[in-house]
Amino acid sequence: MESNQHYQNLSKRERQIIDIIHKMSEASVMDVLDRLPDPPTYNSIRAIIMIMVKKGYLRHRKEGKKYLYQPVAKEETVKQGALGHLLTTFFDGSAPKAISSILNITSSKLSKEDFQELKQMIEDAEKKTK
Repeated sequence: MESNQHYQNLSKRERQIIDIIHKMSEASVMDVLDRLPDPPTYNSIRAIIMIMVKKGYLRHRKEGKKYLYQPVAKEETVKQGALGHLLTTFFDGSAPKAISSILNITSSKLSKEDFQELKQMIEDAEKKTK
C-alpha cells in the first residue's frame, strides 16, 4: 500500500479526506465533514470513507458509538503521491519546471538562508545520483 503511484489515483474528494485525517492523525466522519470545503452530506462522506477503508487507504477503530479513521500510509507517502500527481499533471513530469514555477512565485519571499538550503539540497541530490 505504500506505493506513491497508488496515491496518485485518489479523487479530489478522497485526497481532501485523507489530508484532513492525516492532519488530525485520526478523525470521525463528522470531524471530516466539519473541515471539508463545500461538503456533501454526512452519508456521502461516510460512504466515501468506507470505500477508502475497502481500498486500503484508511483503517478504523470503534470508540463508543463512533468510528475513528486513521490513514494506513505514512504522510510522506501521501505527499510523494500528491507531488507526483502535480508534476505529471501540470509540469509534464519535469522537476525543473515545477521548481522554476515555485521560485517565480516565492523568490521575493526567500531569504539568503533559504537559497543556501536549496542549493545544498540540489548538491546532495546530485551526489546521490553519482
